Amino acid sequence: MTTRLEMAAMPPPGRTALTFLTPFLNHNSQGVEYMRIALVGAHGTGKTTLATVLVSELNLRRISVDVTPEIPRIICDRAQDQEYFRRGNNQLLKQLLLLVGQPIYEQSVDRSSVCVCDRAILDHWAYTKHLFLEEMESEDITEILEFLVIKHMSSYDQLFYVPIEFIVQDDGIREGDANFQSAIDDEIRSLLETHALDHRTVSGSIDERLSMVLKEIEI
Repeated sequence: MTTRLEMAAMPPPGRTALTFLTPFLNHNSQGVEYMRIALVGAHGTGKTTLATVLVSELNLRRISVDVTPEIPRIICDRAQDQEYFRRGNNQLLKQLLLLVGQPIYEQSVDRSSVCVCDRAILDHWAYTKHLFLEEMESEDITEILEFLVIKHMSSYDQLFYVPIEFIVQDDGIREGDANFQSAIDDEIRSLLETHALDHRTVSGSIDERLSMVLKEIEI
């Protein structure tokens, strides 16, 4: 049976890509409809691995797909400092670079039928609140920033939450502190619940997670 995404990969004459994917109403810079998928969760939960296998599977099915890179790694590379965002080195102004960078990169990879976002702006906001809430409160900017973050969350057509199921590893950029990872996970789940953000939890092995995502996007 042909799915809507497979139909969109080969649209009939006169129809644009993803015409059949109502209610997915994102449009790229060329005015073509596409689906934006976001993976949210704390560091070390397997989001990048899931994004990689999802992109590979969609490519096998001849569906054009782009993936946003991990914005913290890009900024660390630009700063030539792999510990740029680690606690003790990080500052609020540095952290806000992530809230700016995430939507910029999402917008820059909008030329395919599907855009897979390895992290969403919600993830970066969760870290920002956990690390710098007191400082933001002193400047009276917390509520405004959160409003803008949640506003941007409406740009994702499908939101998948990836819970902690593996032991976190320190890779030089992300920290290996399980308590810190758990605190960020709590913050993300709280934001999802507080703002009633529609999402699906994907758990289990990589194959099980992939299967859950494909089922939700009707592949």
